Amino acid sequence: MSRLTVEKIVARVQRQFGDESGVQVTTEDIHTWIEDSIREATMQHENLLQVPTLIDSVADLGTYDLPDDCLSIQNVSFKTDAAIYASYYALRFISVKELDERFDGWFGPDIPSGTPRYFFRGPNVNTFSIFPRPNISLTYAIKLIYSRGGVAFDPLDPLDIPEYYHQYVLEYCLMKAYEMDEDWEAADKKAMYVQSTLDFNNARESWFGQDTYPSITTTSEDYI
Repeated sequence: MSRLTVEKIVARVQRQFGDESGVQVTTEDIHTWIEDSIREATMQHENLLQVPTLIDSVADLGTYDLPDDCLSIQNVSFKTDAAIYASYYALRFISVKELDERFDGWFGPDIPSGTPRYFFRGPNVNTFSIFPRPNISLTYAIKLIYSRGGVAFDPLDPLDIPEYYHQYVLEYCLMKAYEMDEDWEAADKKAMYVQSTLDFNNARESWFGQDTYPSITTTSEDYI
């Protein structure tokens, strides 16, 4: 099965909705819905679009900027050896409340720098912190794995989401088209299908180790 492009999604939505000329459901409308559907998928399935990145540590600096496209942090690890193939060791997430309880005075010079063991989001919205503050400046000492949102697309590009989510994107756009048309019965049916498809795809990672896979009901529109 070939991956669906943005252009193909637009054509299928307009054809299935019965508005191939794009009078009521415009290309711009569908582009917006595609972006919304990918955002919704990544919000419900945070590790869907994972990206690894390496960050230099700075001695005695505990807070670092997050990438602009970061939605959520999945994992932070740290290495203390400059060798290219040195091992990274996972840092454990810790809340500010737990920091206050376990390491009173942590926000200040009373606790010396050392080898980081914990990470947390903040103190600003686009930053993350590691604790203790590192005692070394080292290239690529921090490995950050984070979930990103979908990127801006070209109509001829495949959807910026795994292929098994493409039918979900199509159904989401049809749902929004029916809502625009105030066809609430059709919109409600699509909404149920959209959420069930999203739940089905989100559960894929839990299938490993099972002898059989769950099934999903197809509709006639799957073959249009």
